Amino acid sequence: MKQSWERHVDEYETPPISKEKSPSVSAYEQIKRTVGNLPRRIENSKQELITEYFEELQASIQRYVESIESFSQAKASREPGYDSRKDFELRDENRRRIHNGLISILEVLERLFKQEKLDTSWRSVVGSNRNGIKVWAQEVTEYLRQKGGTE
Repeated sequence: MKQSWERHVDEYETPPISKEKSPSVSAYEQIKRTVGNLPRRIENSKQELITEYFEELQASIQRYVESIESFSQAKASREPGYDSRKDFELRDENRRRIHNGLISILEVLERLFKQEKLDTSWRSVVGSNRNGIKVWAQEVTEYLRQKGGTE
C-alpha cells in the first residue's frame, strides 16, 4: 500500500521549471550583451556613458521591485494602531517616483543606442506602458535572484 501511495504522489509532482528564458529576460540580456560588446567605432566617452546608464538601469530595476514589495507589505499590514493609510501613501509615492526614474533611464538608454546605431529591438519587449515595464522589471529581478543576485 505504501508503494502505491508513493507512486501516486510522484504522478503529481510539478515539472521542473523551464530553462528557457522569458522574452523579458532575453531583452535584458540583449541590452547587457550590447553594452558589454560596444563597437570600437563608438568614442570612449560615449561608451562610458552607455555603461553608466546600464549600471543605473540595473540598480533602478532592483529599487523598483523592492518598492513594489514594500508597497504590497503596506497594503497587507493590519496591525492595531498602525496608520496604514499614511504609510500606504508614502510607499506608493516612493514606488511611483522610482518607476518614473526607471522609465527615464530606459528612454535615455534607448536614445543612446539609436544614436550609435545599436540594436534597440529589446525596447519592444520592455514596452512603453507602465504596466509592461513593471512586469519586465519583476521578471528580470526574479531571474537575477534565481541566478544568485544582481549582476
